Amino acid sequence: MNFSMTKNISIGIIEDNEKLLNNYSEFFQLQDNYTLSFGFPSVDDFLRNFDKKEHIQPDIILLDINLPGTSGIDGIKILKECFPKAIIVMLTAYSSNSHIITALENGASGYLVKGMSLHDIKSSLANYENDGSAISPNVAKKLIEHFNHTKKQEEIILKVLTGREKDITKCIVNGLSHKETAEQLNIKASTVNHHLKNIYIKLGVNTKTALIAKVMNNKTV
Repeated sequence: MNFSMTKNISIGIIEDNEKLLNNYSEFFQLQDNYTLSFGFPSVDDFLRNFDKKEHIQPDIILLDINLPGTSGIDGIKILKECFPKAIIVMLTAYSSNSHIITALENGASGYLVKGMSLHDIKSSLANYENDGSAISPNVAKKLIEHFNHTKKQEEIILKVLTGREKDITKCIVNGLSHKETAEQLNIKASTVNHHLKNIYIKLGVNTKTALIAKVMNNKTV
């Protein structure tokens, strides 16, 4: 899903820490381009109390992992079924490779680690519109480190891509933005976007974060 940060965006929040839930909710309610869709302490509470007539459909959902009842990891697919077009961004204290990869595989479009300022969280969400990712710097580092340990997987998955598509994929997985990729390869940003569309089709993904997870986990032979 694409959205413009200049237009009104509805955001849903699922966080079991009452203080954090209130802080997140109040912050986004005060932002000119955001509307709060809902705020619940768990996925189970969301399922019991979300009312389509009362609540606005969310464009973005901030989702914790360690929740009472259904975990945030399991909740991703549930929320995807309820809101197929919504962008789900994990906002959690967990930053292990297994949590990050599993969340992205389950359909999360971003992964932020608690401790970021509220304004940094908002900036990360804005980054999704710019280059298709909302990832904390330390999470991006972990993804790159994990990728560096799986070079054989990279070689296998990239066989389905052309030479230029491989170059672009390697840049993206190594943390470069679309603009930085274009500069590194001495091509236009529009050319990067064109090739990325073909890469997404070939690898069966539709976001930058999904591309990174796909390459690292070698789901395509």
